[in-house]
Parts: sequence; structure tokens; C-alpha cells
Amino acid sequence: EYVNIPANEVFSIPDFLSMEEAASIGISCLTALYVTKYKLGGMKGRSVLIPGISGGVASSLLQFCKLFGAKTIVTS
Repeated sequence: EYVNIPANEVFSIPDFLSMEEAASIGISCLTALYVTKYKLGGMKGRSVLIPGISGGVASSLLQFCKLFGAKTIVTS
């Protein structure tokens, strides 16, 4: 089956993820990945405040920030 999806609602699989890894990521992880890689640009050495760490997007964002070398500050 095929579906039509607006182009602004999808993005390419990053080079560092395999097809299997990309397929296993939930929407909260995709949102966090999009913010860290495509909206914020380079993360190394940056300080990032993550309010409300108990949520899915915030938890994923914390992991990506740490992976990409950012200093993280969280609140709950």
C-alpha cells in the first residue's frame, strides 16, 4: 500500500542510523533528534536546558544532547 504524506512532515534517515535503527525509533525520539541535529545544529560544548525531564521527548532529548557532546541542565 502507498500513502501520501506532506513533505514537511517527514525527513531523511540520518547517515549514522541504519534502516533497522530508524524503524525502531518512536515519535518522541524523532522529535528530539530533529531538534538536536536540524534545529540546533552542532551540540558539542553547548549548554542545553531541558524543562520537564519526565516526558518522552525530554528524556530522548537528554540522551541525544549527551551523545552529541552538549552540557545538559534538567528540571522536573
